[in-house]
Amino acid sequence: ITTEGVYRTVGSNIQMQKLLNAFFDAKCPGDMDLQSGDWDIKTITSSLKFYLSVCEHSQENLMSPSNMGVIFGPTLMRAQEDTVAAMMNIKFQNIVVEILIEHFGK
Repeated sequence: ITTEGVYRTVGSNIQMQKLLNAFFDAKCPGDMDLQSGDWDIKTITSSLKFYLSVCEHSQENLMSPSNMGVIFGPTLMRAQEDTVAAMMNIKFQNIVVEILIEHFGK
């Protein structure tokens, strides 16, 4: 988060494609360690930005900000421990991500 230009500077397109392919691998989707040092921070943030441009096409792909919140909420705002209380917060995590997507311009 302290990297200069973390969202402004673009990562490598080749690395972005590798990251997206690995993340959405049908065999083990999302099974990767982004903190391992294998991925440059700009590649990670560029991939995230690329994926969040999806909502603009929600008429065709049905991926509204609400649906994106369901996908990214638990991932981006994961609790440190899996508890009943953490599971109850999933709805709020989804809403927070939905609001961030809807108001990305601000």
